[in-house]
Amino acid sequence: MKITRTMAARAAMFALAIAAAAPAAIAQQGDEAAIRLLSNKWQQDIAKQDINAIVALHTPDAVVLMSHEKVAKGPAMIRARWKEGAATPGLVLHWKPIKISVVSPTVATEYGTYTESYDTPQGKGTDEGSYVVIWNKINGKWKVALDAPVTSAPMPCDQK
Repeated sequence: MKITRTMAARAAMFALAIAAAAPAAIAQQGDEAAIRLLSNKWQQDIAKQDINAIVALHTPDAVVLMSHEKVAKGPAMIRARWKEGAATPGLVLHWKPIKISVVSPTVATEYGTYTESYDTPQGKGTDEGSYVVIWNKINGKWKVALDAPVTSAPMPCDQK
């Protein structure tokens, strides 16, 4: 088979495209690993009730959307939300990412499932569900821009 200039040019362009994509793929893997570590540290910070670390993980304009709660936007509201939530008696909260997608050099998404248990006057309470987190990279650091857990528990009924 005779190799034409066009075939050689296409092969060269293909090789360049692969070479150009390799560093991006490696960077994405590094970013995914960094987000996974931050997500795990976030869980540890909740267990330690380290509210300053939790707030610092969020962007200045971050939004938290929790089931059956009003939107929490910005550091003051996020601080209040997590101060109350992390202090829940007997709280054991764990989430597991199913997928982390780095969609650009500065935006990533994470979704997964969570379980939690806590003490109530009636005994142990539990919840489980799924979540979505949108991460933004600001000044080289990944930060939570949106946190949206969604319970799979039925809506509480109004007691009369």
